[in-house]
Formats: sequence, C-alpha cells, structure tokens
Amino acid sequence: MNVKRNFVLAVFSLALMVLVGQTLANHNTGDRFDHRDWGRGQRIILRFNDLHLRGTNVLHLKQEIRHQHPGLRMRGMRVTQVNLVAKSKHGRGQARLIVDGYETYSEIVNGNPYDFHNMDPFTFDKIGFRNPNPSRMGRGPLQIKLQGNIIVRKVVLKVMRGGMGPGPGPRPRPIMSFETIGSEKFSKFTDERRSFSVNRSHVMALKLIGSRSDVFVSRAIVVLDDGTHRPILDFEGRIDRGEQRVFNLGSGRFPVGVRRVVITATSTDPIGSRGQLSLEVGTFH
Repeated sequence: MNVKRNFVLAVFSLALMVLVGQTLANHNTGDRFDHRDWGRGQRIILRFNDLHLRGTNVLHLKQEIRHQHPGLRMRGMRVTQVNLVAKSKHGRGQARLIVDGYETYSEIVNGNPYDFHNMDPFTFDKIGFRNPNPSRMGRGPLQIKLQGNIIVRKVVLKVMRGGMGPGPGPRPRPIMSFETIGSEKFSKFTDERRSFSVNRSHVMALKLIGSRSDVFVSRAIVVLDDGTHRPILDFEGRIDRGEQRVFNLGSGRFPVGVRRVVITATSTDPIGSRGQLSLEVGTFH
C-alpha cells in the first residue's frame, strides 16, 4: 500500500515540476520576438521597468527597439497599434502617439494617489493607440509624448511586414546639409514669441539648437507654403544649453516649402544669461 502511494506521489510531483517548468519558460520567453511568422502580425514588447516621469517627456520607441531588440530589422515594418501600460498619480496624465509627423489625439492616463506606488499589475492603465499614419515605418519619429506625473511599465507594438521575403538592397542615401536661419534670445520671466523667417522651398528637416542658457519651449509651430500650421512637438519642453533637436518634415521622404517657424519660450535660469535658440534648415543634395 505504501509503495503504491509513494508511486502516485512521485508521478504527481513529476507532473507538477513539468507544469512549473513550462510556466516559467513561457514567462521568460514572452518578450522574445519571433521574426519568422509575419502573416498574423507580431508584437514587440518594450519594457521601461516602472520608469517614473514628471512633466513633459517623450518615449523614443525606435531607439528602444534597437536597444531591446538589436537583431530586429525595422525596414518595411508597419505598426498597426501601440498599447501603453502606465498610470498617473492623479488620473490627469496625458499621452499621444506620434508616427512620422502624424499624431493622435491626447488620451488620458488614469490612476490615483493611493495606488500610485503600488506596482501590482491591476493598478496600471492600458491606453491603446491606432497608427495615425498606417503606412510602412518611415524615417520620422515613432514616439509617445507624455505629460504629467506618470509611471510607465511597458509599451506593446503590434506590427506587420509590408511584404514577404528579402527586399532589394538599400539605395545610396543622399547627404543632408543644414543652413543657419537665425538666432533669438528669450526673456527670463515670461513667454516670448519669436518668428524665424525661412522661405525655403525644399526643406527636409528643421534643427533647433540651445545656447547660452537653458530654455523652456511651450509651443513651436512651422508654417508651410500652403499656409498650413503644424505643431512641432519635438521642439517643446526644456532645451538645455548645447542640446540639438531635429524635426523631420514630409515624413522624411519628400521636401516641403516652409515660410517660417514660430517659437514661444522662456529662459529658465534666473541668474545667468538669457537663453538663446538657433534654427537651421536641412536640405538634401
């Protein structure tokens, strides 16, 4: 009788060990990316390890893909949906998705002060974004812009390939050169609005450079030749002395005509020199 009971216990223990091993294996490989089956689409999981952010911040998803999935070839990839897992302290956080110069409306990041420092999964909100530019991934930014007191756990991208099999070899890339348009200083105490007259017809990118002292940009707009006003979210926020920011126009593929760029900003250093911003335009040749 004891032999039979010991045998049953041994079989049960072995089955339990196999089940636990499979569970751990599935947990450990859940973030791995399967490059083989593109027909059903794939998920790319970017973990931010409960990153705590305050104010205005940007998650640079392309850079995170290269860092967390270095073997992944992004050329020809099409992002269909982006899910943000995060929470805000008072339920007033905001997030929006930016893809190649196109952006979604802001979405609320829910949360409350009582659960803010509780890292259980149920305390996090899930915000889903549809790609506002559902073509292949271009050279422009793939970002999530955040505003508020927010903790970010992860971002999940649902992606597909635009075609199957190896594509043609890369074409030679043209060289981009930048031309300085001008520089403007900004007040230390109140927002000042400065306009940079560009009047160029084949602009591919804009570059903003901080100098002398730090500056906080509250709004940046580019006015195109057809009169369209486009916000430049990449230029907004704190710009440190010596920092450079580049904004790609036309999804990084086609040049556009630019009349002017309007920057509203203030210098953040109350003691030193006033902050200064310089604008450059990039063209291919």
